[in-house]
Amino acid sequence: MFSYSYLEGGEKAYQLFSTRGWMVIAEDNLVQNCLIMASIVIGASCGILAVLVEEVDGYTFTSLHQPIWTAFWIGTVTGFTLSNILLLGVVGSAINTTLVCFAAEPFEFDKNHPRLSNEMRQVWSALVWEPPPAESSSSLLNAGSEETA
Repeated sequence: MFSYSYLEGGEKAYQLFSTRGWMVIAEDNLVQNCLIMASIVIGASCGILAVLVEEVDGYTFTSLHQPIWTAFWIGTVTGFTLSNILLLGVVGSAINTTLVCFAAEPFEFDKNHPRLSNEMRQVWSALVWEPPPAESSSSLLNAGSEETA
């Protein structure tokens, strides 16, 4: 995003969240926990669907003596794995990226998306967030690179 390496970008994001006092948000696992629960529900639903396919269509997933349990576990593992990749990999990363972008450039976000910015400010203002009035966050990101140069 800011032409930093992966490790340097992570360090800058950590410094940004520390400076703003947002470490509680960075360390909170609420979104990840919700996505894991959704993956479990999707996995179980796929397991039930596999049992229905096995029973109704007569399609056998295996030659073992317990085809219902085998179908359920194959469907569950497949559904959980695929939904976990999609939800935690793609959606979780998008949420983390949104938080870092909002922390780094809240005024740009307000300029480009005023309605969404107002919604985020209203929800977070009572809890943890109040942007610094005069200093832009990008100067916080660039300050560390000037010190190391």
